[in-house]
Amino acid sequence: MELVSVNPEENIEKKLYLCKYQVKSFVIMKDDEKIELDHSNILTVEYVNDYEFNLMAILKVTLRVDVRRRLWILKNKKEIVVKFEFDKFGMDTDIENPITSPEEVWNLEFSVHFNDEDEATDIKVLEERLALNESTDFNLNYIDEENYYETQNLLDIYLFNPKLLKASRKTVNRVYTNSTIQNVIGEILTQTKHKNVLMSKLENDEVYRELLLPANPAYKDLIYLDQYYGLYKKGALIYYDIDTLYILNSNGKVTAKREDEWTETSFMISTLDQSVPGNGMIRVQGENIFYPTITEMDINPQKFSISKNVELGSEAKMVVTDDVTINVYEADQSYIDERNERITFIKKENKYTGEVIKTRMEENECIIYINGDNLDINAFTPNKTFRVIFDEPLKHEKYGKNEYRLAYAYHYIKLETEHYMSSSHRIILKKSDDPEKE
Repeated sequence: MELVSVNPEENIEKKLYLCKYQVKSFVIMKDDEKIELDHSNILTVEYVNDYEFNLMAILKVTLRVDVRRRLWILKNKKEIVVKFEFDKFGMDTDIENPITSPEEVWNLEFSVHFNDEDEATDIKVLEERLALNESTDFNLNYIDEENYYETQNLLDIYLFNPKLLKASRKTVNRVYTNSTIQNVIGEILTQTKHKNVLMSKLENDEVYRELLLPANPAYKDLIYLDQYYGLYKKGALIYYDIDTLYILNSNGKVTAKREDEWTETSFMISTLDQSVPGNGMIRVQGENIFYPTITEMDINPQKFSISKNVELGSEAKMVVTDDVTINVYEADQSYIDERNERITFIKKENKYTGEVIKTRMEENECIIYINGDNLDINAFTPNKTFRVIFDEPLKHEKYGKNEYRLAYAYHYIKLETEHYMSSSHRIILKKSDDPEKE
């Protein structure tokens, strides 16, 4: 692909590429039995990260399966695992040919969960119905080609990393003496066998003569430590992604990263009169930065004043409590637009209460909603710095000087052709830094 220099001050030609996806393999396994689904039967992949209001990523896959295979999956739902290999590649915007080799997005084994309707399916009735309708005996590997692609045989499954799930739910209960929070968290993660952790260095380095960790699952004890004692001056992000636990300083800075990870994502916002297509990615030679590019029609910055937030009753809300209960607030997804209302629980003993309240209020002064297509989902992890670069000078002056943190990322990836999947995305950013206030 052609690599170009990106500079918001210059009128340069932008060579875009579209990020497309493909299912390399999708195998459902139980002991020695397995179902290997062709990529054409993976209709959609939904990947949801709500970093403010939920604790864990949601990975939902919609499958097209033969009725026999659907029965087998539901019958063995407590024992099956899924081996899922998922790749991305760059496609030229003009001739629609791949211009990069496939790169791995993930290659993992997942435990499988179902929606309430499928969980409640009467397997015996389903078997009897199949026996009445078909003369053949049940055979996992037999596929009736005529019925295989019928739409009524769609199945939604939810995938979670079993090792991460097990680690998060393992109970921890201990009294620590003369210890720092950093040491306590280190012991929690070691005891519960958390393997992949990205953690910012704690700002709370106080030595506690006695610290009681309540008998709770590990994830609740991590939240308890943040609410009761405080990990960072501006609060912590504690979040389980597909294969990684993030414990991050929510100041919007890059404070923890993987080896060779790109740590910046800058949105290029073109005006409507530009002849270049709006959605895609730009790769810049010599820069390890993700450049998603969209038109100004696909971005909606909302700038609130603190006084206006208070007037409307939608300011950041802090609930200060005086007990050892761990409070976890989950979002009502039907009100996902109301992001300037943030409920945060905190204990009155927390040494950073005042700073956390101030930070939550200030970052809600500017919230940016972005829609895009065919973007790289690896550009959207919470341990990155986010920027927006407008071609339009006045908008760049108003919004482009800030740095932002990632509050929400939704990726909808659907089957487009027999060779690849296309994607659409919704991203929400919150202001994390304003250089003019320094």
